[in-house]
Amino acid sequence: MTLLSVSELNLRYAQNPVLQDLQFRIAGGETVGLVGESGSGKTQTALALMGLLPKGAELRGSIVFAGKELCGASNATYNKVRTCHMAMVFQDPSQALNPYLSIGDQLQRVLLEHQLAAGTAAFARVTDMLRQVGLPDPTRQMRAYPHQLSGGMRQRVMIAAALLGEPELLIADEPTTALDVTVQAQILDLLAELRTRYGSTLLLITHDLGIVAGNCERTLLLDQGRIIEAADTATFFAAPQHERGKAMLAASPALQDIRTAPLLRAPKPLIEVLDVSVSYHSKPHGSVWKRNEVKAVRNVSFDVQRGETVALVGESGSGKSSLARALLGLLPPAAGRIRFLGDDLEALTEHRQQSQRRDMQLVFQEPLASLNPSMRVAAVVDEPLRVHEPRMSAAERRAAVATMLQRVGLGSDMGMRFPQQLSGGQAQRVALARALIVMPKLLVLDEAVAALDGEVRADVLRLLREEQSARGLSLLFISHDLSVVKSISHRVLVMYLGTIFEHGSGQQLFSQPRHPYTRALIDSVPIPDPNVARRPAAVPGEVASIAAPPTGCPFHPRCVYAETRCRSEVPPLSRVDGTWVACHRAGELDLCLPLSRDHRQSF
Repeated sequence: MTLLSVSELNLRYAQNPVLQDLQFRIAGGETVGLVGESGSGKTQTALALMGLLPKGAELRGSIVFAGKELCGASNATYNKVRTCHMAMVFQDPSQALNPYLSIGDQLQRVLLEHQLAAGTAAFARVTDMLRQVGLPDPTRQMRAYPHQLSGGMRQRVMIAAALLGEPELLIADEPTTALDVTVQAQILDLLAELRTRYGSTLLLITHDLGIVAGNCERTLLLDQGRIIEAADTATFFAAPQHERGKAMLAASPALQDIRTAPLLRAPKPLIEVLDVSVSYHSKPHGSVWKRNEVKAVRNVSFDVQRGETVALVGESGSGKSSLARALLGLLPPAAGRIRFLGDDLEALTEHRQQSQRRDMQLVFQEPLASLNPSMRVAAVVDEPLRVHEPRMSAAERRAAVATMLQRVGLGSDMGMRFPQQLSGGQAQRVALARALIVMPKLLVLDEAVAALDGEVRADVLRLLREEQSARGLSLLFISHDLSVVKSISHRVLVMYLGTIFEHGSGQQLFSQPRHPYTRALIDSVPIPDPNVARRPAAVPGEVASIAAPPTGCPFHPRCVYAETRCRSEVPPLSRVDGTWVACHRAGELDLCLPLSRDHRQSF
């Protein structure tokens, strides 16, 4: 039986069409994936279904939900539908949750607004729902504020809020995009479990085909506001009919093999990190003078060769970004040394030589946040030349900027745009152009492709490989997504709570992981193949707080292989069959055996 029917749906803002003649149906109890690149209209479709479009939106067509026409319905009519019959999980819970209200207050207000419960009954219902979505200690979390929760916990709160009214249709808009792969797997397991428990219908919006393959029965492909392909998921992945679908499948990182640039061996490393630790200091509640030391990075050592890509991987809170900032002089190391071309670097960048600052550049995760909104793109890319090439004339700089924009795949007309006029992929290319224009020796990329669509991400990775091949650029690639890391890295360092858990070549680490945590990260990557059975979440829970790390091996509370000594003894980093690994049981565990043939081929 059809629960939702959309026909001839058109949406425009002023003269700009966003959705054009949209038509699809969703049956009760079905899970449907709505996929497409950024800007294709996925989120606008969800907002149109929910009646949450902003002022100025012109919507025409038909939205029939449970036999009722909703297109053009009043807000009062929609209020009777939302929460109780149709609910939405938003992409960014930190933006959707009110920072001024506790979690308990916000969720109880949902029940009060829709007259579903009040008083102690509302409190009990919210507490029970938080428990059902897997939030630890729900009674305590009722008093917490959004900023006090991790990204995974905030997303669980959003799911709890959406399910309070036990809706027939749940719309999840990119619910796992900003989450670590391990937390992503937990959230997807949770959605599947709750869908079964409540008999809900799920519309899952994403650009990640791996998520669609393991969770959806049918797939709708959206491009420029139109449904260009609709098929059952197995058929879509086996034989996509439209060129856009074929391109998206080809760009799926989990289908790519290792394709690193040739490594140029030099007599000495480009950069050496020697026993580096990074600490922060926090003030305990109620204290005026006392400061507690929080160790974000603990005695980490590694090097990067000329033309090499070294990846730092791990979940949020593992210390990846803190280590990168110490390397670049944005944070002072608490201990240890950093050497560049054999010379010791000063702790902070303002004390380093200008040539050293030029040779080490950074690309941030969120390009729009790192680009000056008041400067045009050409001026943004030109600024490093003004600092590091003061003898260049204005004409020479303009020519260099135009050439660099062309190299990163942007037309000359882009130079006159402002950052807010760019898509996410275009903004990231501008950030790359700004970093590359001074021809650095080392480029640090901090989750620089995490939020990019498959095709844009593939283009950025291709550009980086070309730069490596052309002039021996070294990359320190920070990511939590091993599928991307696999396609570009010569060596991989796996971090957890500020320490190195495993360190080896990309080829060896992906074929024979030695640490249970590395294996869990690999198992958490969604495979874009509906014929490969989706695995349950590989590791429970979340990373412990760096302020109160567990005793012994910091991973033991989440490790299925933990034994008594893991709870009391810190494992040293030792060499096992060519790989450096910090695990008491690395020599006896064969973590390669459970990897099926299908998994190897897909991943």
